[in-house]
Amino acid sequence: MGAPRSGTNALRDALTSLPNFDTWPCDEINAIWKYRNLSVGYDNLAIDDLSHSKVRYIRNQFFKQVKKLRSPDFIVEKTCANTMRPRFVDGVLPEAKYIYIVRSGADVVKSATKRWRGEFEFNLIDYWKDKAKYIPVADLAYYFYEVVLKRLWNKLLCIDQLADWGPTHLTLSKLKGECCLEDVAALQWALCVISSWFYFRHSNAHKCIFVSYNVLLDNPSEFLRKFESLLPLEIASNDNQASFSANFFPPKPLANSYRPKHATVAKYFNSAMKIYNKINNDNDH
Repeated sequence: MGAPRSGTNALRDALTSLPNFDTWPCDEINAIWKYRNLSVGYDNLAIDDLSHSKVRYIRNQFFKQVKKLRSPDFIVEKTCANTMRPRFVDGVLPEAKYIYIVRSGADVVKSATKRWRGEFEFNLIDYWKDKAKYIPVADLAYYFYEVVLKRLWNKLLCIDQLADWGPTHLTLSKLKGECCLEDVAALQWALCVISSWFYFRHSNAHKCIFVSYNVLLDNPSEFLRKFESLLPLEIASNDNQASFSANFFPPKPLANSYRPKHATVAKYFNSAMKIYNKINNDNDH
């Protein structure tokens, strides 16, 4: 679990370098998680948005993927929008283990604003070609219009800001028109952090562990030893530590000069920064 631009890709790649860990062959599977819930309009799905048929469908997609991957012990999933709906996700996969990763809001804003401007670091067609394999057939037209056509249209018109990027939330939608782009990115980050924290903060140590992005980069081997406590097997061998740590690089110093301009965004952002500081300080000790 982690907000966009918080190190979830690097952590996933590190985890899947371990023996018997694997993942989906696309970046995220948000379409699977939102099966028969597109009418909600946002990613912050509630437990009441679940039904037996939805749980069965989502779990079956995991079982199919595990079979395709020749039954690894663990399958890693890092759809960032899940930070908006942790209770929903846990309702689908109550046996899952969670890593809650958080990065400083100011650093995320610096990176996320590039994505909001449509500055992609990948080939859009190839990216969505991989994702389309995991979109329910009935929803293909929706995603093709909402994601592919709208973004290509923005590029053709040289529009430098997307209508939506990343996890969606009613609060974000209501305030987006009042905010500068940096405040939009900051509010999105804060909603992701707060939504997950208030669910997972009471989880026991065998269900969920917390890590800050900077602490993970500084000492990946120590994190791997901590992660081992979640699992019924030993994984922190010297070879595994070496392959896991190879996916991380020392953090680059960033000028954390961002300050929210919108008063409501400032309240959310400051609350989320308190959560980040707590996790970061706990990891340091």
